[in-house]
Amino acid sequence: MRFLFLTFGKPKDLKGIFTSFNQLTQRDMIHTKPEFFNTVVQELNKKYYPTVKYYRDNDDCVKMHYIVELFNNGALTYKELVNRLSKNCKDTNKNIHDIVSKFIISFGSYKPLFRK
Repeated sequence: MRFLFLTFGKPKDLKGIFTSFNQLTQRDMIHTKPEFFNTVVQELNKKYYPTVKYYRDNDDCVKMHYIVELFNNGALTYKELVNRLSKNCKDTNKNIHDIVSKFIISFGSYKPLFRK
């Protein structure tokens, strides 16, 4: 609780944030397969960048690796992952979702809806 002095609200206002965060359960979270990052990147490389020998040779391939890494580290939501990958790979959200969802065990309480 050391960071409470950095907020603009009263400490009692933040109490709800901590209790709701602590109430997250395993069923609310997205569960990925082991080696999620490596397998997703390999699959996307095969489909969208088949001619790239080393991923640092192509700027779009580097961005794709970075986007998947951000999601893997918890910095992006699933929706942001799919939207950024579809923009980077120049494909629809639905196609990217179909590829990435193969490597997700459970979506928890999240319901992905992609129409395009």
